[in-house]
Amino acid sequence: MTNKENQRKTIFLSIFLTCFLIILEQERIVGQAFPRMSAVVGQSTNRVANTKPKSGYISTIPPSAVVAPLISLPDGDYWESQTLKLTHHHPAAKIYYTLNGSEPDKNSIKYNTPILIDKNTHIKAIAYIDDEPSKPITRELAIRTWAATATEFKLAGENDVKNVKIHWEQRPDVEHYKIYRDGNLIGESTGDVFDDYNLDIGKTYTYYVEGYQAGQKIATSLDHQATPFTPSEEVSVYKNSNGKQGSNRRKQPEGIKVGNQYYRYSIRHQVKTTEEGTGTQTVRGRAVYELVSPNGLNNWTSRELAFYPHPANFEGVSTQYNKRTGKVVIVAHYEDAGGYVAAKLYLAQITPGGDLEVTFDDRPLGFESRDQSIFIDDDNTAYILSATNMNEDVNIYQLDETWSKPIRLVNTVFKGQHRETPYITKKDSVYYFFSSKASGWYPSQAMYASGTDLAGVWTQKKEVGNNSSFGSQVNSVFSTGSERITYGMYSYRWGAQYHHSEKTGNFPRILFVNLNNGYASMEYYDRLERHEKYGLIPVQAGRNLTLGKPVTATSSDAGTAPASVVTDGADLDSSPFFKGGKLPYSLTVDMEQHASITEINLATRLTGGSETAYKYTIEASADGKTYHTIVDNLNNWKVGFHILKIANENPYRYLRLNVHNVVNVHNEQEAEWADGIFELTAFGEYK
Repeated sequence: MTNKENQRKTIFLSIFLTCFLIILEQERIVGQAFPRMSAVVGQSTNRVANTKPKSGYISTIPPSAVVAPLISLPDGDYWESQTLKLTHHHPAAKIYYTLNGSEPDKNSIKYNTPILIDKNTHIKAIAYIDDEPSKPITRELAIRTWAATATEFKLAGENDVKNVKIHWEQRPDVEHYKIYRDGNLIGESTGDVFDDYNLDIGKTYTYYVEGYQAGQKIATSLDHQATPFTPSEEVSVYKNSNGKQGSNRRKQPEGIKVGNQYYRYSIRHQVKTTEEGTGTQTVRGRAVYELVSPNGLNNWTSRELAFYPHPANFEGVSTQYNKRTGKVVIVAHYEDAGGYVAAKLYLAQITPGGDLEVTFDDRPLGFESRDQSIFIDDDNTAYILSATNMNEDVNIYQLDETWSKPIRLVNTVFKGQHRETPYITKKDSVYYFFSSKASGWYPSQAMYASGTDLAGVWTQKKEVGNNSSFGSQVNSVFSTGSERITYGMYSYRWGAQYHHSEKTGNFPRILFVNLNNGYASMEYYDRLERHEKYGLIPVQAGRNLTLGKPVTATSSDAGTAPASVVTDGADLDSSPFFKGGKLPYSLTVDMEQHASITEINLATRLTGGSETAYKYTIEASADGKTYHTIVDNLNNWKVGFHILKIANENPYRYLRLNVHNVVNVHNEQEAEWADGIFELTAFGEYK
């Protein structure tokens, strides 16, 4: 080694030792000024719990050095009341908290003992060491009730509404359910639905469900009552298979009745031709119309209220009548430029028969607004629900007293969950939020949440209906009936928009909704009757012939759910489905009795963005040996939910579903990986 190299090495070691001694001295000084700092900033240090500050200790810790307290419960839903604890690693820390989501400080509640959480709660907590605060920590906790719903329905061909369908929410801690009527056991199930037939007219029945795990009762649902009845007059009929009105029953008036007239409002495509000089000019756009009828049935007259030239576009148009102002409010998502870039909320008002006044045409409080709806609370306060942040979040805005403009952002809910068609309804002081998944034109699983305060904590979203919303996209909830108040969900089947378009085109389906203590059930019925007094009356195509019946399969995928899941009544997106080991395969249901089949519903797996069509046939047999084809869907392109009308009235005992292929509807390539049968349901009459 050269002398120069030795000199450089000596200089380097001298500098290093000098710096090291300086650092040690600084740490000694800091240790005197800031005793036990490591106990404050080191949550994972074992000695933290045993560290006690000296008498006369004065903290000069910067705010970032005080860690937040710990909350014993994670965000989420809980079936029963919970006890929550707040802790901190530093014994000198004092914890303060709020239970309404407001920011905590030293004026908030001081934590001393565990907190009972028995309702939806937004807790925020903060720790102080002397006067130095930590960052706040927050939790949103929802206490849910396990409840059942009981829905009166009639069978096709009957006049009396003398049957009851019981729904309940499946629980992850339950494997078996027992269903009770007036305290008496009437059935058992592994699914989430049960039919009770041929009950006494005018008698009120009380239903509830018990959940069992390994033979032990885990929970008992809140009960729900149902009273069979006989409609006193004819009603209008809606056919859910094709969206058509029945022609053999009396129609109900449409529109908003003001005085002796009925009023309806719509926004239509419009083409106008104007004369300019020696030529003509064609202008395309949208026009707002008012329609007036003396009876709400016919003799409608219309007049144009406003015209918006292309590229103006309106979506999600709805109307509400404000009894306080005597005006009709028109609400819509409005775009006045190409694409979905404007993202505006449109509010207009009109005194029926008068002029239209646009009261708001902008982004509400600066937020973009796309899919939206209006909700009127019991005190006549109006709120707008709006998909915002590129449909990632949903905002709830309060309107002013005249419903003219948004004045306050009440809450932002379901952040980052990409929900469309948001809608709220209310029953017995509980709010219910419904929405669909953003899935283009194809069907998607509807979800809902519940809460007791629009500005407060909502439950996490829960599935409702079935895995494809019965082949549609949910839209809006309505209530109807003067004495028997019922709820329905308008959902849309966008058949004209599908890659393989359907002859029936686009049309709404009306799904029956029942609500009880924060639980919502939604069911498909072949027909719905609408009565001014009794509201919606579901009409089922016949008895459920396959519910709980045994099933055998020719092959099954390793690890798949057993074939019995296709008759358990559970067909939500999270429900177990059957997957064949290889294509083709067959599933055979033994209905255990001979029956005439009138309709079959088939729920297949739905994979968003890679929707698949099942190529299949359904055969029936009286003896289990000789089978006859009653459904040939080898050329099928429908996805998710199949409504199959059966014209053959012969009595059969066995049904056999033969799945030949599964094909991606977008590229028409085989997609065996997406195979899955959720439910096969046959309706009819036992022979």
